[in-house]
Amino acid sequence: MAKRGWNYLRNSNREHWFVDDRSICGKFMIFTTSAPFRQEIPEADQCAQCAKRLAKLREKNDPNGQASNE
Repeated sequence: MAKRGWNYLRNSNREHWFVDDRSICGKFMIFTTSAPFRQEIPEADQCAQCAKRLAKLREKNDPNGQASNE
């Protein structure tokens, strides 16, 4: 199962959404196996590009707007 969720990196001022150790904005990678992922964070802490791409992915996976398991 893919590791997915929000994660904060020291060299970024926002949290990024990661799928299999790569941020969906394409700017970051994680090189550890113990990175903690969170599913929900305040919108102010989110990378804008990651948030937009995540919204599109969720919309594509479930066009009715229902929450889907990532």
